[in-house]
Amino acid sequence: MTAGSKYIYLPSIPTSCPSSPPLHSESYGRGIKLTHKDVLFGLRYILWKLNRRPELSRQQLCDKLAERAPHHSQTPWSRWWSDRLTIWTPAQVLSAARAQKPLVRTDVEKGNHGQAMDSAEYVSSDEGNKVVSPSRFTEAEWSAAVTRMASTTSWHSMSKKDKWAPLHKQFPHRTIDSFSAWYFRNKTDLDAEAEQERARLHR
Repeated sequence: MTAGSKYIYLPSIPTSCPSSPPLHSESYGRGIKLTHKDVLFGLRYILWKLNRRPELSRQQLCDKLAERAPHHSQTPWSRWWSDRLTIWTPAQVLSAARAQKPLVRTDVEKGNHGQAMDSAEYVSSDEGNKVVSPSRFTEAEWSAAVTRMASTTSWHSMSKKDKWAPLHKQFPHRTIDSFSAWYFRNKTDLDAEAEQERARLHR
């Protein structure tokens, strides 16, 4: 989570169980890197699980994350929750997601508006998590972009405005140009995830 961020944006609640992220052993220092795909899976899985079983505790959810993505144990997932979702309980997280509203921090200075659910990579190890490559775009924005791309058959032939105007309307703090530049920086990963989502939608 970016220091000083006021808003924590959440992805939409999945209608089906999210696919587990690819197993990997990508290291950083003495730990295993918690990648963007790991983090996005963690958020989606938590929301999907809570929507079905809202009584689950934070520890139970982190245990289940470790079962579904076993290249990270329960401890790194728990530390990730502390870093990303800070003080919020599972019930508060679910309530915000159902209302499609961001979680709002009250412990930051006025004017520090949010990139809170950024796509930073974390290191998972027994010594804790550490931000190593922060990005200012959020998981919710990433997820919305993938959904937009997957549901648009003529994506690559569309104009920049036609591609990104709907997301600019959804996230008005982002300009069409900033979405376009961000897409080209992350084109390989976004195209791959959109292709997977497109295949899932047409099963």
